[in-house]
Amino acid sequence: MLCAQQLPPGCRAFPFKDSREPRPAPDNFGWVNPRSFQIISPGVEDAAFAEASTNPLFPGGPYTDAQLDMMSNFTAGTMRDAIP
Repeated sequence: MLCAQQLPPGCRAFPFKDSREPRPAPDNFGWVNPRSFQIISPGVEDAAFAEASTNPLFPGGPYTDAQLDMMSNFTAGTMRDAIP
C-alpha cells in the first residue's frame, strides 16, 4: 500500500470545503458533508485526480479542467455538472 507521500503528483484527492456556508476566520468555510464523508473519484476524461495542494471550494471553485471532470457523492454527475 502506498502512503500519500509516495504517490506521484496528480494522484491525491483533497476534501472539498463548502462555499455555501461561510464561517468566520481563520477557517472561513466548513466541509461538504460535515457529518458524513466525501467520496471523490477521478473523472473519465482525465482519469486522474487534479494536481492540487489545497482544498477546493464547492460549488464556488475555481476548478482546473481535471477537477471539473471529477465525480463525488455530493454531486449528481461531474463537478462541471454541479456548477450553478
